[in-house]
Amino acid sequence: MREKRGLTRNGPWFWARSLVLSCSMAMAFSFLFIPASLGGTYSYVELQPTGWDYVNATSINGNGVVVGYGVLGGKNRGFMYSGGHYTPLMPEGWEFLSGGPVINDAGTAVAAGFGPTGPGGFICSGTTCTPLMAQGWDYLMPASINNNGVITGFGSQDGVQKAFVYDGSTKCTALTLPGWNWLQPVSINNNRVVAGYGFRGDAWSGFTCSGTTCIPLPATDLGRQDEVELA
Repeated sequence: MREKRGLTRNGPWFWARSLVLSCSMAMAFSFLFIPASLGGTYSYVELQPTGWDYVNATSINGNGVVVGYGVLGGKNRGFMYSGGHYTPLMPEGWEFLSGGPVINDAGTAVAAGFGPTGPGGFICSGTTCTPLMAQGWDYLMPASINNNGVITGFGSQDGVQKAFVYDGSTKCTALTLPGWNWLQPVSINNNRVVAGYGFRGDAWSGFTCSGTTCIPLPATDLGRQDEVELA
């Protein structure tokens, strides 16, 4: 699976680099802010586990559990932070790409990485992490998981790179949009509505998918206060 195509804008390396812009800009300084009062006073916890060069937080669930990635021992690794304790998140023999884990309220985290056989993803329940696989797919690189355990992301099916929705058992469904040459899901809500971006011709654009039906998001004037409501 270490093919050169992974270095193109349609490959997993480009996917991972793009994911950083989507999932970690708001937490770039690795600060966890906790409201202390309604008067606008805040306290924060700096995320800097002992022995790590740096860490980046990428997701926090409704119970205050934080996941992210950083460098430990010269390698990219994932972590979970809860109750003042850090726990590594990574199957044996895996390394992270630039993107990081996402966690739902049940404490299940997913992440994209690079394993012993090539690009792929894994799922962590607590601190136990296993590769994420589905029948008929070469690899799956998750981008988001909802509170029902439904996962969306980007993968390869019979050598063709596709977006997907995976229900966590055996059903992994490809997402397509006519006229688009690449789709990158970013998030999925509890109603299984997926939001993401991709290439339509040579232009970036956004999309949503409900079930297997995907539609482009209309271009709007950035000066207007238009909103797109997801079901």
